[in-house]
Amino acid sequence: MDTSNDMTSDDFDNIRLLYTVSVSDIANFKQTQWYILNQSLVLFGALATIEHSFEFGSGNNNVIFVIAGFLIWLAGCGLLQRLDGSIEARRERLKNCRLKLGDKFIKAWKTKHSGDSLLWFFESILMLAFIAYTFFICVAFAKSC
Repeated sequence: MDTSNDMTSDDFDNIRLLYTVSVSDIANFKQTQWYILNQSLVLFGALATIEHSFEFGSGNNNVIFVIAGFLIWLAGCGLLQRLDGSIEARRERLKNCRLKLGDKFIKAWKTKHSGDSLLWFFESILMLAFIAYTFFICVAFAKSC
């Protein structure tokens, strides 16, 4: 196992830079996940408002609104999964960096992983929003008949 005693000053600085960048990337990716969730919910609300305000009563228009909602859900889930994969890759990089920093550092960081991926939460919220949105569109269509 590599220890901090085997590294040169440049090696240590490079590991520290990689560690810092990886931590920053994870924070940025998590913030972006929240942003995608929020924007997806705003888009669901905007489509529902447009449908309700302009009273698009025909069945074809309602199908278009449901398809648009499905595409929002699909795009949101796809982006969230891609970001989650990037977060996991950075976590693996951090794990590898920690191994290079010596036994004392490894002992200090040795914890049970909490599995704090929020992907399931984000996707559940998007699914519930899509279901509520589709229900809203169906109810609006039923009232117009």
